[in-house]
Amino acid sequence: MDFDDSSDQFVRPPEAPVFTPTAAEFVNPVDFISKIRPTIEKTGICKIRPPQGWTPPFAVNVESFKFVPRVQKINELEATTRVKLIFLHKLFKFWELQGVVLRVPTVNRKPLDIHKLYKIVVEEGGYDKVTSGDKWTHIANTRMGLPVNASKCYPSVIKSHYEKILLPYDMFESRTRHAQSVPGESLTVKEEVGDLTNPEVTKPQFHTAGKNIAVSSGAKIEEKTTGVMGPPTLPRRAMRDRSKASYLESEICRICSKTDNESDILSCTNCDESYHRYCLVPRVSRILRGDWRCPQCVAKEYKKPTEVFGFEQSNTPYTLAEFGIAADKFKQSYFNKASVSYIDVEKEFWRLTRSINESVTVLYGADVHALTNGSGFPTEPNDDLSCEDEKYITSPWNLNNLAVNERSVLRYVSGDVSGMKVPWCYVGMCFSSFCWHIEDHWSYSINYNHWGEPKTWYGVPSSHAEQLEMVMKSRAPELFEQSPDLLHHITTMMNPNTLMANDIPVVRTDQCAGEFIVTAPRAFHAGFNQGYNFAEAVNFCPADWLPMGRASVHNYKQVKRFCVFSHEELICKMAADADNLDLTIAVETHKELLAIVDQERKSRKKLLEHGVKNAERKAFELLPDDERQCHYCKTTCFLSAITCKCEPDKTMCIEHVLELCACPGDRKCLRYRYTLDEFPALIRNLGSRVEAYQKWVRDSRAAFNTTKLKDRVSFNALRQLFLEAKEKDYPDNNLFRSLQRAVKDAEKYVGLVKEVVNRKARSRRHTDPAMRSAARRLSIADLKKLCSELAALACNIKDSGLVEELLKKGMQFQTDVHEALSLEPREREKLVKLHEVGLSLDLDLSEMGDLEQAVEQTKWIKDVEESMAVDEDDLITIDELIILVRRGHELPVHPDVDKVVTELEELLRLSQSWEEKASICLQASPKHTLSTIEAIITECKDVNVYMPNMESLKESVERSLEWKLKAEQALNPSHLHPTLDSLHSLVAKAKTLPIKLDLVNNVNSIIQKVDEWKSEAVSHFVRKESTDSLLDVLLPRQTSKPLTPRKKQQMKKASRQQRLLKNREKDNSSVMADRLLDSKFATENVYEKFASQEVESMKLERLSNQTADSSKLCHCGINPTGSMFQCDLCQRWLHYSCSDFSSNGPTSKSETIKILLCSNCARSNRPKLDVIHRILISLQKIPARFEEAEAVQYLTERVINWQQKALMLMEQTDYRQLNKKFSVIKAKNSFWKGKEAEQEEYEKHLETKPLPDHDYISPQNIPSKKTDYPVFDIPDVEPTKEFCQKLEMILVEGLLVEVTVPESEHLHSFYKTLSEYNLNGLQPPPPLKAKPPRKQVLSLRDENIKSASNSSVSINKPTQEAVISSTTSSHKETKSRRRKGDRKNSTGQKKKKRIVIEITEEEEDWGEYDENCAAVDGCLLPDEESISWVQCERCKQWFHFACIGMTPKELGNGDYFCVLCQPSDSDKGDLVIGELDSKSDGGLSIKTVDDPLKCSTEDGILVFPPLSNDAMS
Repeated sequence: MDFDDSSDQFVRPPEAPVFTPTAAEFVNPVDFISKIRPTIEKTGICKIRPPQGWTPPFAVNVESFKFVPRVQKINELEATTRVKLIFLHKLFKFWELQGVVLRVPTVNRKPLDIHKLYKIVVEEGGYDKVTSGDKWTHIANTRMGLPVNASKCYPSVIKSHYEKILLPYDMFESRTRHAQSVPGESLTVKEEVGDLTNPEVTKPQFHTAGKNIAVSSGAKIEEKTTGVMGPPTLPRRAMRDRSKASYLESEICRICSKTDNESDILSCTNCDESYHRYCLVPRVSRILRGDWRCPQCVAKEYKKPTEVFGFEQSNTPYTLAEFGIAADKFKQSYFNKASVSYIDVEKEFWRLTRSINESVTVLYGADVHALTNGSGFPTEPNDDLSCEDEKYITSPWNLNNLAVNERSVLRYVSGDVSGMKVPWCYVGMCFSSFCWHIEDHWSYSINYNHWGEPKTWYGVPSSHAEQLEMVMKSRAPELFEQSPDLLHHITTMMNPNTLMANDIPVVRTDQCAGEFIVTAPRAFHAGFNQGYNFAEAVNFCPADWLPMGRASVHNYKQVKRFCVFSHEELICKMAADADNLDLTIAVETHKELLAIVDQERKSRKKLLEHGVKNAERKAFELLPDDERQCHYCKTTCFLSAITCKCEPDKTMCIEHVLELCACPGDRKCLRYRYTLDEFPALIRNLGSRVEAYQKWVRDSRAAFNTTKLKDRVSFNALRQLFLEAKEKDYPDNNLFRSLQRAVKDAEKYVGLVKEVVNRKARSRRHTDPAMRSAARRLSIADLKKLCSELAALACNIKDSGLVEELLKKGMQFQTDVHEALSLEPREREKLVKLHEVGLSLDLDLSEMGDLEQAVEQTKWIKDVEESMAVDEDDLITIDELIILVRRGHELPVHPDVDKVVTELEELLRLSQSWEEKASICLQASPKHTLSTIEAIITECKDVNVYMPNMESLKESVERSLEWKLKAEQALNPSHLHPTLDSLHSLVAKAKTLPIKLDLVNNVNSIIQKVDEWKSEAVSHFVRKESTDSLLDVLLPRQTSKPLTPRKKQQMKKASRQQRLLKNREKDNSSVMADRLLDSKFATENVYEKFASQEVESMKLERLSNQTADSSKLCHCGINPTGSMFQCDLCQRWLHYSCSDFSSNGPTSKSETIKILLCSNCARSNRPKLDVIHRILISLQKIPARFEEAEAVQYLTERVINWQQKALMLMEQTDYRQLNKKFSVIKAKNSFWKGKEAEQEEYEKHLETKPLPDHDYISPQNIPSKKTDYPVFDIPDVEPTKEFCQKLEMILVEGLLVEVTVPESEHLHSFYKTLSEYNLNGLQPPPPLKAKPPRKQVLSLRDENIKSASNSSVSINKPTQEAVISSTTSSHKETKSRRRKGDRKNSTGQKKKKRIVIEITEEEEDWGEYDENCAAVDGCLLPDEESISWVQCERCKQWFHFACIGMTPKELGNGDYFCVLCQPSDSDKGDLVIGELDSKSDGGLSIKTVDDPLKCSTEDGILVFPPLSNDAMS
């Protein structure tokens, strides 16, 4: 992972730890820092806020404090930015030495990052590999981030810029590095120019001015003399002066050694060498005025060593006031606002460090010596301090005192080491910074901000120090090649985000005024100032630093860095003053001394092996540091060094003896500070004190580390260790404090144990709380606590074993009591004995109630276990869990109970949570998918609780899976398509499921197709306002019960679904519909059976209607009157107004015969056969089976079969002969129409004349002469009874089929002609009467009789209204039945009983009494307010008066016999007419008249005479 340096987004690292010590902890800084050392080592830095009230005065003399600040350029601080700037400086210098001023080109409206392009090409293998591998597109689009633009062709632009600007420089750099790597090799011109065979090298790199160079994104090269934009050219003054005498000798090209083309020869301004311009690489296109240097002179200039980067000092000294004014002015002018947040300043600082073109310069007063300029903390002497501030002079947190603290080893370093022992002051301004570094000798450092704006710090722990160095070296290797110890210069920054991106932990903090910052050993830290402030810093080294100090010296040797002081000298100096050392320092010094002496012995032994025998003592501490430094590793020697006679002033440490010289060992001399024999005495001198302390430490730690009670030291021995530490003034460290606490704790328990064992009354004699607690009777818990506390002590107390024995007795007593209580039944004697034992123990034992509570607790736990141990079929419910938890909370507190309660509560929480989730899923809208629900169920499978909602959810998943399987089988059937009912069932079932099923849409789409198909079929088949369903129309009818106007009106009021339901309940066709999809339906010929039954039923109905009584002709129950028609199918006579008139057949003017059907027979629109075919074709696209589809197919088969029958009939001889006969008769009638006298005369004439040759004469060949009449030879053929019956049955079958076919029309026309022939000799049929209005007398209640509009029937509006019953509204609430009693006639004889029942309209149920009414032609469903019934005297069947065409008044007291029971038919054809009479209550009654109305037949249509104004039909 790497951080993008080009990103302007800075991510703030996490905050460093902050400590706020108490006043007691703030006493000694070294002790407090040692206490928090583990935390500091993890983060590298930390912040310490002093306790409230610790505010040292600022002791600097503001007027006399002067300093010279450093000058810092922010964009030169960052390592990668500095590398880029150095590269650009070298590149520009390279071209400048050749007389070319280079300008950075722009690409995509942005300056080209030349350094990035150079690095990418190097990473990709160099120019040759990039070009041969065709990687320029990859570099431009991927690595450089340029957009893919065909019109711009950025890869070619990038390549062109590289060849013009970077390729010559890269070749020069490569050769320079090669020459430096090979000793003695010089840079020649030919080697400099490289391989001249490379076309990319030899071709001109810069073109002449023109369109090829005039590109906005090209390199802008400027001549130093003229400033003209163009390619690099050579100055004209480089041409040699031809007038000189040495012209011929010096005009030889150094590359080709030729003198031709004198005009192309160039002369170096520096060395005066000559070159052809075309021999140079890159070529020079033309010669201009200006200086020019040859490649060798460029290389010499280029080889000059560059100065090591460092901060320059300002030329102007500043006082604090002057610097503050400058700092505030800079920040105000830079941000141009009064207040800037610390976050904005931080982001802006890191942005500036990455900027190439934006350079910001600031000043930083760093490393100002406190001894010279003064410290911010007060020091002696200081007469200006108040009495309250004098304490800060000697405060350990005063940085002037901290470095020489008695716990800091720096106090033993000779001299005032500036910055380490003596504080340095830092005066900062906005953006002034201190770069990444670690302290000298990896020591601790502490910084205090006296006043001003905060400092922002960044820290890295020592554990990642080496990783940080590796990252910085990898990001800026050029800087480390020049300065291996670059990080010690404190001049290089790197963005913390870059370090974090390389897995280096970085923390940050803002140090406000009055706060300390502490850095750990070898912890890299850096930062910058938010604004004007004054800080002070110093180093300190506690005892734990000594190992790190030795490691730092070893590291300094590797990087050849000078040491600030000699670590060996420091150790030896402290060892010499062992008696005055702090014991903690003495211990660490002893360890260090042993390690140093062991290493010195090994080194001197190796020195002897090299033959060095000469030695002399040297007091190195008296020598200046520069005279005792190792010439190779720069370390400061103290214990030993080696010199040679060849170079006496050259000193080496004995580790690098081989680096001194090649002289033999006898010429070298060892200089030593101590002999090997003196080291043991030095160690003993330090060890004599250390060993006693170490023995005390070992004994004390052993006392604390002993785990077994029997192996612990006694109280007296522990107290002796504590007294020894006090007497010998051992360090007040953690071990001493732990020992002090242990002795103090043990002293409290010595007397307590004695009192417990002796069982004396102590409460009145002791005032100590511990003693008072022991004075009372102790419980088992108290004894346990006492024993546990005794066990936690670091020592053994006398008689503590007796306390444990007493505890065992008490615990045994509890055990015995528990066993006694567990017995069933309990033994009273054992309980009493246990009570006596308890009294003898003198302990506060638990009472029986407590034991009972324990038993209750055990019982509850057992109940829980039993409840939870059931199988999956009998899981515990949530309510049971709640009860168990409630019971657990009611029990006394006990660990086992608490644990179980916690587990139960967690289980309850989980179960309730899952139950709630399941409830949400069950009610979710929109529904969740099946996979989501399955995931939820899988996730909660381990919750062994019965959850109703979850079980419902599981059941829903099972049902969904089952549904999905069925849906897949339905959508991808293996044999038959699914039925529509099954699809509806799937959709209905899917709606009941709380899960989203993807296949529902597929099923719905099929259902939608079926619905669309049904709608189309309904539009073709079902008539408007029809009560029949599509299936009723398509299937053979099973009943032919007439539909009365009253029934039609009530059916219209009901919903379509109710009408269909009523039809299905009363129609046997539903039985056939239910079997349409049965596989046995076709094999058992069920449809054919029902079709045959339909034909037979129609035969019976036709026969019944042909022989019916004239009073029963129309199903309206009204006497025949006006125009009527006979249905061609059922043969029933009906009023036009009582039937929805329907006709099928020819409608053209030439065809006058039509098929007349009543409303019961005309069930459908009878579509044509081609419509049926179109419906069947659309049916094939529907992957579903349903009754209507099967019915259409069966209907189609039935039509085709009937067509075959009809065609076979039409092919018979009888049909053809009869058809021929009818044609001749029609021609004859047409010819003789209106010529009856002539016809009679002609027929007589025929008797005397022979017949013509032809059989008959057609109307087209009628003779014109009157005497020459045609002869019509009518075939002598008569229709047989069998033929007529067969024709009628085929025609009936054709009319029963609800499809219009041409054969049906032809046969119907033929049948009508045949009927007319049989009736009246084939005379033209009379015209139909005018059709009266559809609304005739439909109801006699609350309606006026409307007059008919045709001339055949005239019905005037009556003045009175008619009703059937005089029942009032008060009798409508309940159903009443009254029987008329026995009556006597005029002779006084008793009349035979007749029963009449009246039912109000509110009590009627037309769905019920239709089954009770025994009318032969079907119940008319009367709609009167009161319905009257009558019973037949013979068969005892019940009839509505309306259904038999009578009223109770008409019947009077006479007997009623139904049609089937009538004794004679003498009155057939007569219809009784009644008169309307007005009643007092506004109702109507009927009065009979004497003259009956007679009906007659005219031209096959029943016609009734008109009624008078006072009568009603």
